[in-house]
Amino acid sequence: FGRQPRFVRQYANVSGVITDAIINWMADVKSGNYPSDSESYRLPDDVKLVDLKSAASRQ
Repeated sequence: FGRQPRFVRQYANVSGVITDAIINWMADVKSGNYPSDSESYRLPDDVKLVDLKSAASRQ
C-alpha cells in the first residue's frame, strides 16, 4: 500500500499465503478435483426438482 507510517509494525505478510491458497483452489476447481464427493452434500434420489421448486414458491 505504499509508504507505511512510523507507528505501523508488520507482524506478518499473509499476501503470499492467501495468493497461493487462491491459486491452488482455482486449480482444483478447474481440474474437477474440488469439490470431491466427500466434500459435497447430495439430495436423496427420491427428491425431485419439481418438489424443490414448489416448496420454494410456498415460502
